[in-house]
Amino acid sequence: MKFFKKISYKKFILPVIVILSEIFIYFQMVYNNENITLKYQLVFLAVCIISNIGALIIFHFLKKNHDLKIEKLFLIIASVYGGIYLIFVPALLGTDELPHFLRPYQISVGDVVVANPEKNETKLPKAIGDFVGEKVVANRYTEKYILDGTDYSDTIPLWNGDVTSIDYSPLPYVPQIIGFFLSKIFQLSPLLILYTVRLCNFVTWLGLGYAAFRLLPVKKMFALVLYTSPAVLSLVSTCSADAFSLGLFFVFISYILNLIHNKREFNRKNFLILGLISIAFSTYKIFYVLYVLLLFLIPKECFKNSTKKKIATLLPIILISFIIDFVWFMLSAVGHVGNESVQKQIEFILMHPFKYIFIFINTFIDSIISKYFVNLTAGNGMCYGLARINQLFIYAYSGCFVASYFYDNKKVKMGKYSKILIILVCLAIVGLVSTTLYLDWTSSRLGVGSLKIVGVQARYFWLLLIPIACILPNCKRCLKDGKKLIKFTTILNTIILVNTISSLLLAVFPK
Repeated sequence: MKFFKKISYKKFILPVIVILSEIFIYFQMVYNNENITLKYQLVFLAVCIISNIGALIIFHFLKKNHDLKIEKLFLIIASVYGGIYLIFVPALLGTDELPHFLRPYQISVGDVVVANPEKNETKLPKAIGDFVGEKVVANRYTEKYILDGTDYSDTIPLWNGDVTSIDYSPLPYVPQIIGFFLSKIFQLSPLLILYTVRLCNFVTWLGLGYAAFRLLPVKKMFALVLYTSPAVLSLVSTCSADAFSLGLFFVFISYILNLIHNKREFNRKNFLILGLISIAFSTYKIFYVLYVLLLFLIPKECFKNSTKKKIATLLPIILISFIIDFVWFMLSAVGHVGNESVQKQIEFILMHPFKYIFIFINTFIDSIISKYFVNLTAGNGMCYGLARINQLFIYAYSGCFVASYFYDNKKVKMGKYSKILIILVCLAIVGLVSTTLYLDWTSSRLGVGSLKIVGVQARYFWLLLIPIACILPNCKRCLKDGKKLIKFTTILNTIILVNTISSLLLAVFPK
């Protein structure tokens, strides 16, 4: 009896919640498909075991380290859960992964600017073509795609209809291109090529994330819960160009906030680093170049109290970024056939500006919580929308995300004009992203003059959250125990990961 009195039952609460949740998810999976084979059940069991071991590693790190080093914690959490997503998300089922797998290959063989996208001039190894063309996902894991090396002399034309990211510049695809070069050196099979490209992309994201957390002076817990969330990790662990670009945006804003916080002198090193980062993300998508305007947040104190020196130093970076963005836009537009529905949609906006403003506002108000807010960290928009996650887990993680804002009461001191600049840049990016989708994606699916914008996803606005968090009001009460918050998010990460993989297994399992 004395033995049982010494046991702290509180320690078993979280493990029991995890195990019961996984049992519930397992029976839900089997119930939805009674014919699911033992192979798939073993995959599910492997995911449960590995993710649970990962959670124990994170818990052990929290116990042994009294002072939280957020950057180290980021590396551990992101490596554990991102690594599991990398391995277990079925081939090419990451969000928009197919075009983000084919586009860097296209660039790697020299087709950087595709002047005639309708001609399918890029040559693709037949083995890779057969691999991406498999309609049954399970067939991508057969022996010929796992063991047989890729013959680069046996080629077929790459159908550009699969390369929807054909206008993207080479810069966001640098890690993936490296992955393709390594794969060719070692003559890897198509499936191993995919995993090599994923790995290069993910490792780059980890490096950029670690650097950003080292630089970030405030809201580290807020950033940690966001950038180790299921929505982020399930994306950056695939072939998506969003991984490299999002990492660059994160380093960029962290560097700026660090300069503001420490009032460091802006020297040549700062100029070179921020200049290169600005150029690197300027061609990601044409409207995101506006993010470079946040350079003006750096106070004049960093330029020896000289406003003229500040403008003279920062303006070249901004102008070069805008010029490169425009040049790439013009180059990538060469040879593209004009879309008639886009032209008509532009005319509709110009003829009905107030109506479009109403459409824009209504799009976000209509489902701001159920679609946009919850999908910032986890949601059913993951993996082409095939991830069907229990809403309870999604809202629980969203609650932890909100709570993370109240952990750190430190603020970077900003003047009124700096706050206005952040608001204007964020509104401009949201407006341009939405309008671009209204012109093309919405017009082609719902027709000209639709009363709703379709295709707007929460992930498009991750880069805006850190600047916004820095201008929100100070919290009067702060959470003191960050370890508890991390434990809760770790548990939810584990459960949502298992739920994601189980739903993907159901989606690809041949009925």
